[in-house]
Amino acid sequence: EVAMPADISGPAATLPTVTAHGMGDSCFEPGFSSITRAIGKKTGTYARCIPIGGNIITDTIDGLLKNMDASVDVFAAKIKADPKLSGGFNAIGFSQGNSLIRGYIEKYNDPPVNSFISVHGTVQGVAAFPSCFRQGKPVGLICKAVAEVLGDL
Repeated sequence: EVAMPADISGPAATLPTVTAHGMGDSCFEPGFSSITRAIGKKTGTYARCIPIGGNIITDTIDGLLKNMDASVDVFAAKIKADPKLSGGFNAIGFSQGNSLIRGYIEKYNDPPVNSFISVHGTVQGVAAFPSCFRQGKPVGLICKAVAEVLGDL
């Protein structure tokens, strides 16, 4: 377990925390909800995971299939609707949740994100298909062609 500093003070210490999960996970999943609760307990503030779907099934499916722009819009609407977040908040994104929070910051940021922690995410983009170019012909040639097309978009 990571020890917390003895003195947590300043404006960021009093702000609530929003978490966002990655693909295949859900805010309603016991494991991820326990992470959000632990963050709230450690910081002594309100902490909430913002789901894209309305339940464990739709939240998980939407994390895999919903367009990122639409996901950011849902995320922003749910943040705006929570009065406990109206003064701003700190945000922690896990995996794809990083892209969701980054999209929120770029497109909305109202209420504002004070501090953003990115945990194992793709915030700087993805450079290639993992292990794709190690394949022999013809798969390696197909990977190269797809990568070139995607790079031009």
